[in-house]
Amino acid sequence: MRWDNRLTEDASVLGDAAQAPIFSVVMAQCYPYLLGDLSVLRRLFEDLHQDLAAVPETAARHPEALDKLSAAAAMADGLRHLSPSRNELVTRLRSILQQLNGIEEDLSSSMETIERHAFKLQHVDFATQLLTSVIVSAALGEALDPLTAARLRNLRDCCRQALGGAAFPAQQVVTFPRPERRCA
Repeated sequence: MRWDNRLTEDASVLGDAAQAPIFSVVMAQCYPYLLGDLSVLRRLFEDLHQDLAAVPETAARHPEALDKLSAAAAMADGLRHLSPSRNELVTRLRSILQQLNGIEEDLSSSMETIERHAFKLQHVDFATQLLTSVIVSAALGEALDPLTAARLRNLRDCCRQALGGAAFPAQQVVTFPRPERRCA
């Protein structure tokens, strides 16, 4: 895979000589999609939080998970404004992953929550996969092998689709035709 130093999605200019960079140029070269992936993670956390908080029973059942989702979104967004070393970045990303594991445990402990929010709970799985890939890529600081890079592109597409798509009615989920791209 060729690193082209382009940032995806809503990533912006890294900075100029008159201003301190928003994000380390070294990290952008190491993992050029990091800012876009952090945005996707933040949006996944915020979208899941909004869905869970909209149902009073769920909000009352999982206040800690909602707090952890807010904290994870803030942590992901906060990284966009730092210039961390590679080790610091990996440490902070692992902290977000630990938050996410706690969220998953809390939300999966209630069958009512699973039944009511099944579609949006996929955000936890997507975020875990994306975050794990980001951590590995940032830790290694190397170009990904072609298979891993293709899997990561597919995962990004799945995340964006989950954020932009509405839940299908239950009967259509079962009979929905097999997509050309498969989520990892």
